[in-house]
Amino acid sequence: MKILIAVDGSPDSMEAVKAIGRLTEKTPSQILLATVVNPPEVPIDASADLWVPQLLQQQEELAASTLDNAAAMLAGHDHVTTKTCTGHVTHSILDTADEYGADLIVIGAVGHSAVARIVLGSVSDDVATHAKQSVLVYRRSEGFAAGGNDLRVTVAYDGSDSSEKALVDFANVDWSGDAIVNVVSVASRLEMFGQEITPAAIEESAKRRTDAKRLAVVGAERLKKHVATVAATMMESDHLGEGIMKAAAEHNSGLIVVGDKGHGFVARLLMGSTSRYVLRHATQSVLIAR
Repeated sequence: MKILIAVDGSPDSMEAVKAIGRLTEKTPSQILLATVVNPPEVPIDASADLWVPQLLQQQEELAASTLDNAAAMLAGHDHVTTKTCTGHVTHSILDTADEYGADLIVIGAVGHSAVARIVLGSVSDDVATHAKQSVLVYRRSEGFAAGGNDLRVTVAYDGSDSSEKALVDFANVDWSGDAIVNVVSVASRLEMFGQEITPAAIEESAKRRTDAKRLAVVGAERLKKHVATVAATMMESDHLGEGIMKAAAEHNSGLIVVGDKGHGFVARLLMGSTSRYVLRHATQSVLIAR
C-alpha cells in the first residue's frame, strides 16, 4: 500500500502521522510525507523583491522542519520519503498523489496556515472531494488516538460496490486484532408526507429494516477474519448520513469508513451524497473509500 500523508505541522496532521504509523506497523506500506509551500500572491513591484524571497525562504525552512519532525515519528518504518511541493495546496496534494501512485491520501481535518497560508480544513474537504484515491480525513478522538490501545470503527455497509470497496480498504490494513468494529446498515424511513400509514407502508418499512439487518450481518461476517471484535447494527433514520453518524456516536467510534459512489467530476460535486455529508458533519475521522 502506498500512502501519502499531507502534513503542515498542525496537531491534527502530526497526530495523523502517528496514527498511520501505528496502524501500518505490520502492513507492508510505502509512505510519502508531503507538505506544500504556497507562494504569496502579490503585486509585481519593487517592494515585493525585498520581502517575498525572504518569506519564501522562511516557509521553505518551516516546511523542511515539519517534514523532519514527521519523518522522526515514522523512524521504525523502512519506506518513508518526504517531499516539499510549491503551488496551490489542493492541486499540489492531488498531483503529488497521482504521481506517487498513492492508494490512500491522509490529511488532517484542521491545520495551520503557517505553511499552506490557508486553513487546511478547506483543503481537506477539497482533497476528499476531488481525489481519485481513497482519502482519510483525520480528527483527533479517543476512539482513534495515535497512542491508544483500541481503535473503534464504524463501517457503513449496504451491499453496493462502493461499500464493498470500503470493506476491502479496511481489511487491507493489519489491525492486529485491536480494532473494535461496528458494521452498520441504515434502513431509510418511508417519506409519507402526512399520508395515512397503510398496511403496504408498514410492510415496506419492515422489509427495509430486515434487509438492513441482513446486510449488517453480511458485512460483519466478512470482517471477522481480519479483526477479533465485530458487531452488526441496523439503524433506522430519515437520512443515511445521520444514521451512520448516530451509530458511530453510540459505538464511541473514532473512525467512520464509508464508500464513495461518485466516480465522475460532476458526481463528486454533489454535496448531498452520503459520504460527503458524513465527512462534513462527523466529529470522528472519516475514511472515504474509492
